[in-house]
Amino acid sequence: MKIDLGFFFQWGFRPFFILSGLSAIGLLTYWLLVLKAIAFTPETISLSDWHAHEMIFGFGAAALAGFLLTAIPEWTGATHLQGRGLALYVGLWLFGRLSVALIDLLPLFLVGLINVAFPLILAWHTLPHLMKESGKRHHIFIPMICLFIGAQIAVYLGWSGVGEDFELSRRALLGGVYALIFGIIITSTRISMVVIRLALDEQNDQDSLFRPYPYRRNLASVTFLSFAAADIIIPETSILGWFALAAGAALMDRLSDFHVGRVLLKPYVQFLYVANFWIALGCLGMGVNAFLELGAATDLRHFFGVGAIGTAILMVFTIAGLRHSGFDLIVPKRMIAALLCMITATGLRILPAIPDNPLPIEASYDGAACFMILGFILFLSKFIPIFCRDQQKVSSEKY
Repeated sequence: MKIDLGFFFQWGFRPFFILSGLSAIGLLTYWLLVLKAIAFTPETISLSDWHAHEMIFGFGAAALAGFLLTAIPEWTGATHLQGRGLALYVGLWLFGRLSVALIDLLPLFLVGLINVAFPLILAWHTLPHLMKESGKRHHIFIPMICLFIGAQIAVYLGWSGVGEDFELSRRALLGGVYALIFGIIITSTRISMVVIRLALDEQNDQDSLFRPYPYRRNLASVTFLSFAAADIIIPETSILGWFALAAGAALMDRLSDFHVGRVLLKPYVQFLYVANFWIALGCLGMGVNAFLELGAATDLRHFFGVGAIGTAILMVFTIAGLRHSGFDLIVPKRMIAALLCMITATGLRILPAIPDNPLPIEASYDGAACFMILGFILFLSKFIPIFCRDQQKVSSEKY
């Protein structure tokens, strides 16, 4: 398939959504090889740190960049990054992935500088437009972006020996996960306003009233941030348990906004609902774990890492990919299959948290990775042709 580079680098979502999908497939495949002792990770950092860093600040950061470089110009009317500038920015992300792979051979300071430069440039290109926005509707993204950058800086400080007793790098990696989750929560608020009304219109439902309550959304955001701070600062304590249960309850209550008419029959609404459900379930699970002292926090956090982030990224790829490519919001069958893969992957990955679970841990890890890989293969098989050539040349494709 011939790639129209001018078209490909016209909007940030095209290269970064593809790169994010490819990185998920590549990183998880390599992770499986590492677990089988067929491949090896750098010695400078721990195995778990390498895996977490690349999934958060590689895979996750690419998805975040693609979304923000597309959404913020749409919200604010600002000029979007495109052409040679976008190509160079994509090159910086690729260079970052290479530098982490070669971290044993390169100065740690240089690796950190390359990787931290990526979200800093994203902030430099997006934050001024958000701050100038009238109405301040999207200003909540400013602290989210800053939290993500701060977490990545703290990771490299931890790897360099700063705050070793505080386990700075581990807690900073967790902060990166929670920054992305916070981004999902506030993004879902904006997307749900559009897709639920669209679903009601498509179903010709004039009787059901969609009335989102701001206090629900604000309470969910505040309680989640409180839980995230507690999990980073005072993990495995009863205090964390209370914060976790409060966040889980608020997030479950927030899901009530989706219980309108028959909108949950629409696949694009299901994506959004499932992503938010995983966040709520993760918080509730962390609360139970803290009170019962199950020692399953690492497994339960994959409700966030695999379930919420994986599902939300596929959701954004699908909704933004279709809308910004000129297609109606009709979710392809392959993406419905991808959602089922992500649900299966999440279930398998958190099984080790369940006492007396009969499935071997290795089978849970392998199965979760394989289903997540399959989900992103399905995404790429559908959207690479759409993202790589002019929409007019593919508008006749049947969904």
